[in-house]
Amino acid sequence: MLAPVWGLLTVKAVARTQRPVLLRNDALGYWSYLASAAVDGDVDIRNQPMPRYLRKDGQQRYYPLGVAISLIPGFAAAHFTALLIGDDGTWLRPNGYSLIYEYLATAQIALMLTLAAAMSVSLARRRLGVGAPVAIFAAGLWFFGTNVSYFLVTAPVLSHTIGLFWVAALLWCGDRVGRANQRAWSPWLWLTLAGVSLGMAMITRLTNGVFFLPLLLLLLQAFRRGAFDAVAKSRPMAAIGLALASFVIGVMPLIAQLSYNETRPADVAAAKVKASDGIQGTTQVPEHVAAGIGYQSHEVFFWTDPALLRVLFSSFNGLFFETPLLLVAFAGVCLALRRDSILVGAIGAFVLLWYVNAAWWSWWLGGFGDVGHRGFIELGPIWILGLAEVVRRVEAWKPTGHRLALAVILLSASVTPALAIAQMTVHFRENTFLFQIESRTFGGRDRRF
Repeated sequence: MLAPVWGLLTVKAVARTQRPVLLRNDALGYWSYLASAAVDGDVDIRNQPMPRYLRKDGQQRYYPLGVAISLIPGFAAAHFTALLIGDDGTWLRPNGYSLIYEYLATAQIALMLTLAAAMSVSLARRRLGVGAPVAIFAAGLWFFGTNVSYFLVTAPVLSHTIGLFWVAALLWCGDRVGRANQRAWSPWLWLTLAGVSLGMAMITRLTNGVFFLPLLLLLLQAFRRGAFDAVAKSRPMAAIGLALASFVIGVMPLIAQLSYNETRPADVAAAKVKASDGIQGTTQVPEHVAAGIGYQSHEVFFWTDPALLRVLFSSFNGLFFETPLLLVAFAGVCLALRRDSILVGAIGAFVLLWYVNAAWWSWWLGGFGDVGHRGFIELGPIWILGLAEVVRRVEAWKPTGHRLALAVILLSASVTPALAIAQMTVHFRENTFLFQIESRTFGGRDRRF
């Protein structure tokens, strides 16, 4: 998948553009911390190149630090290369934004996606007992049949994609806490890594806190299996110290984010939204405003009037409408509940994420240039488990039923890639008649149900 991304970068490089190709919109805001730290020696991003909409009323919009921290390896490799070779052109200028940075950032993100898929395959094999071919096939269906591959090509520096990696890591580490036949100290190590992964997931996107539910169930299961007994029974004080150390290290990402919030320049204080102001570009009146950890702007939520159905089934980025494969995956998660009770927490995380996304004023989470609802990308490991369960069951069917079910699965997996190709080639979504019909029937984007 790196081929089309790097191909796009190369075409732009030949055109000698001086503007970042893939570091656009919010991605530029996340990235600016790295460029400011490396070039200016601080994290005051007010002097960084930003699109106009990231500066509101002359004030700088700030972002959580999770994406920037996650991309340090790729940025450091690019910056070292640019300093070592260096030029004043488009490719290797050591300014934090030239093409070498974009090449290596996208390479790291592709690697993170690969690792997330590998951890999800490992979870499917261990939690559901499926074979490697089934788990790998499920991961391939998820990657090519959802909008993950689309966003890797069009917007690789996406907080949802980075968050997906940390969610996969926290579930994988949480699962390893309870594994048998390991050293006495190993569960404490995996517990600490799971906590760090949760903290990183939350300072990437605060909504990733919902994944505390499946992690908690994993840890409770490990506790019941006696994962911590080897140390707790022989050295109780050491166990208490390890528990405290795991907690402190786990919350370090959150502490770093909150500490940075306190040191930001005073002249960029967040401007609160008044309930009587309404939302620019819509007819909606705010019901509640809240500022997430690390964000500069206050976001508007309608907690008592969430757009629950439209988030899932609207022709405007509806989750199941534009990614029907996820209906199959969700059915698989429900079917697998008896095989792995931990999935109860996964369904709980989905329900909470569904409610929060539906309560946000911009329930569609994107624009007509998007394909699928990107607010659920972090659920990738859960979707892979669900698809693995469906494929496992279908394998046991008679040949006729097996072929028919497989055809339905592949057909559902082809919808999102077809929409993505149409969007990237003829901009089909910009003039879609389906949303026009929906708007005339049920109301425009401001209509919530």
